[in-house]
Amino acid sequence: MSESIFAPFKLNEAGGKKAARVQQLFEALTQELESILAEGVNSADVSPNVREVALVRTKLQEASFFVVRGLAMLPVNQSA
Repeated sequence: MSESIFAPFKLNEAGGKKAARVQQLFEALTQELESILAEGVNSADVSPNVREVALVRTKLQEASFFVVRGLAMLPVNQSA
């Protein structure tokens, strides 16, 4: 039987560093986008784009997951 596409992969040190960098990049992007979306909005007001902001966060989390999964699937990033 071939290797399962659902099998978990443990990252080695280099892979862990790459995953941490990906996380930093996505966090910085999320903060920057939320900052842009909040420009000129009074904090007492209910933002008209709350749903859209939540969708942006969700899609960025999803993208981050697939980047890290892609890293984990490369043998060079896997722990023995």
